[in-house]
This record gives sequence, C-alpha cells and structure tokens, in this order.
Amino acid sequence: MKEELDQIEKVQTWTVVAAPKDLTDVIDGQWALRKKRGADGNVIRYKARFVVHGFKQQYRIDYTDTFAPTVRPSTLRVLLSIAAHKGAVIVQADAKNAYLHGILAPHEVIHMKLPEYYTLIRKLPAHLLDIPPDQLICHIWHPLYGSKQGAHHFYQFLTELMCSHGYTICSADEAVFYKFNSDSTFIIYAATTDDFTIIADPDNSTDSSQDELSKHIELVKLGHIHWLLGNSVE
Repeated sequence: MKEELDQIEKVQTWTVVAAPKDLTDVIDGQWALRKKRGADGNVIRYKARFVVHGFKQQYRIDYTDTFAPTVRPSTLRVLLSIAAHKGAVIVQADAKNAYLHGILAPHEVIHMKLPEYYTLIRKLPAHLLDIPPDQLICHIWHPLYGSKQGAHHFYQFLTELMCSHGYTICSADEAVFYKFNSDSTFIIYAATTDDFTIIADPDNSTDSSQDELSKHIELVKLGHIHWLLGNSVE
C-alpha cells in the first residue's frame, strides 16, 4: 500500500484538503489486492492498487468521454503470426500506474474520501492535523484506476507519446502502434490498456525503444513473452 501511495503522490495525483461544509459530491474508493502469476501459474508479485468508485460518478458532471481501445484478440493472433514468420522477438512490458499520466479536464472535478488506512501510512501536513480524518477529502487532479475517464485520458497520453516518437497508429486497430526504420527493421506495440506486447526485429531494438519511452512513463520490462491472454506462448 505504501508503494502504491508513493506512486500516486509522486505525480501529485491529489491534494488533501478540508472538506467544505456544503460539499455533497464526494465519492470513495477501496484497496484492491491481487496476485500476479507467471507463465507457470506461480505467484511472482503481490500488488495493492487503490481503485476509486467510478460508478458513483455522474455523466456530464464528473466526466464525458470514456472511449479507450485495447488490442483485439484477433489482432494479436495476426501479430504473433507475423512475428513467427519474420523470426522476430516478442517481449512484454507493463506501465506502472498508467492512469496517473492522464490529466483531468477543468470541468472534471473529482472529490474523494481519504483512502482507508491513509493516516496510518502517511503523515498529514501540520495544518490538517487538528481536523478529523472523516472531514478530509482528496481533490483529484489525475484520474485513478476505476474512474470513468481514466482509460480514455491514458489512451490520449499514450497516442501523443507514441506519435511524438515516430510511431503510427494502425488504422485497423487503434491500440496498435508501429514504426518502420530506414534499415528495414520494425517495431510494433500492441496495447491492452497498460500492458504492452512488443514485436521487433532485431532484438536490441526492443530495449532501446523501451528505454526511450521510459523517460516519459515508467515501464516494467517483463522480458520475452511466455504468457498472453491466459495462454502459454512458446
């Protein structure tokens, strides 16, 4: 939980303030705990993520657009076939706290109750110490997981980032980004929200491209593909 809060507050996702007496539009959230498994089914990581209750948000008041494509299974099958035919390398990567890279529009004002256990993990600023925790709220500036517009804003951020690095959005699947280099090498990113399947030739281009993107978004390199959509990949 501390690691999750560190990531959230690193990009100044929210500001803790005293709740105005006339404020009624306040949502809450919860901690989601899960186990991440590897190709052999064994647990490789325990994750804690704070998820806001987006189902309590009101359309046209708290959010408007929600569209955010993810790569289609049929597209992935085609890409895997291309990689097998070309003898290309396939690796995977995960974007840490992807939604936090989005920025809420001025009209998207979200107020949220303090996360459970927050005061046990974090020390409140001196000017808030005398205020009961149930009278404190978070004014949110960046979308959290669970928010209605979170995926949409992250996709906007991702498209701007990829295009600025010379990638083209695939017209057949908007969650696929590709780039062909002058030396006939290529690299393809297939995005499933914050999970990426990367196909490239030659091998070293995957590392260099991930290093370049890591300057803007924290990527966790997961290495060569072994597990995809619940299936083992060899």
